[in-house]
Formats: sequence, C-alpha cells, structure tokens
Amino acid sequence: MSGTEQATNNEHRRGISLVAILVIYTLGAITAGTLLVSDWIDRADHGQDVPVVLVLSLASAVLQLVSVIALWNWRKWGLYLIGLLVAVGLALDIAHETPALLVSLKIVLAGALAFIVVPYWERMPD
Repeated sequence: MSGTEQATNNEHRRGISLVAILVIYTLGAITAGTLLVSDWIDRADHGQDVPVVLVLSLASAVLQLVSVIALWNWRKWGLYLIGLLVAVGLALDIAHETPALLVSLKIVLAGALAFIVVPYWERMPD
C-alpha cells in the first residue's frame, strides 16, 4: 500500500464506537420500518384508513436510514438530518408521554453519536 492510500484509509477509518452506533441506528430504523409497514398492511387488509402519524413515522424511519448512509459516507448533512429527526422524535415522545427511560436512551444515543463524530468533523465534506 502506498503512503497516499494509507493516509486516505487513516482519514476515513471508523472507530468501533462509531460503527456500533451506526449499526444501532440502522437496526432501529429497519425494525421500526418493518413494524410500520406491517401495521400499514394490516390496516389495509381490514379496510382501515392509514393514520397520518403512521405515514410520518415510516418517512422518519426511511430518513434515518438515509442519514446513517450519509454518515457512513462521511457527509455532515447526515448528522444534521439525524439531529433533526431525533429532536422531532423526542418532542413527539414527550408529547405522547413516552416512558422517561426510553426518552433518556434516545438522548444518550444521539449525544454519543455527536460526541463520536466530533473528531472527524473537520475532515467531513458537507
């Protein structure tokens, strides 16, 4: 491996903690998306209308996957997008009286992601 290739690999090396958090976000989005699609299909089979919150939740799960892909490819906008999704999600969680433990876990996970990305921030393109 040449010196240039090694320097490029070192710049884009992800630590195990970043990989772990991206995997957690990915699994969460896939799980939520699968459950939401299942609910949508069940409602359609029974002739029920699909509530707007279900559609918005599914869109949020898809956008979360998009943000993780962006972060995996070192794009700053991925962190901005996931931050927006977390903020909106937390506001909805609080409004719907989601258990404090779950809200706390979401805050810790988002904070950990931001903390882990900070050392790479200057090297990330927009």
